[in-house]
Amino acid sequence: RTAFAVPIVTHNDDFILSQSAAIGLFIAELFPDLRPKNVLQMARGRQMLMQVIDVIEEAHTASHPVHTHKSYNIQKEAANKALDEFTQKDGRLSKHLDVFTAELLRNNKGKGWFYGDKVTFVDIYVATFMRAFQGSIKLIGLEDRYTNDDKYALLREHRKRFEATEVYQNFVKSDRCPK
Repeated sequence: RTAFAVPIVTHNDDFILSQSAAIGLFIAELFPDLRPKNVLQMARGRQMLMQVIDVIEEAHTASHPVHTHKSYNIQKEAANKALDEFTQKDGRLSKHLDVFTAELLRNNKGKGWFYGDKVTFVDIYVATFMRAFQGSIKLIGLEDRYTNDDKYALLREHRKRFEATEVYQNFVKSDRCPK
């Protein structure tokens, strides 16, 4: 079972956007302060966005190995085996997280944000993915693979920094945050 959900952006009842990568880029366009300041960092930011899409797709495939569009619950045995393999140390998930970690390390040795000295859409996207990853893996009883692997420590710290921001805290307290 997975906690990943399809996000939706609506505006004035006539505009609906539901692909998460499109939403991430829309947010970057709508709020220029959330874009990396240089064109090369923006290109790398788009790459990180696509990396998140890749890992979500692989996680979905692992959690639905028999029937892509049918419930995890009817294929639980095969799914748990595939998810166990996907989340193992040095498994496919680890390879994706290595890419995020390497990119984060490029800026201030990973002690701040992905690009520059303030939050970008990439920070939002990766931190949100890490929260969903923890929630999903907890549902299948493998949370220790999130919490106990030192390899993910930098990404867990990044998520904590992001979730401690005033903007995030205000969102969590608002009626816009799903409960």
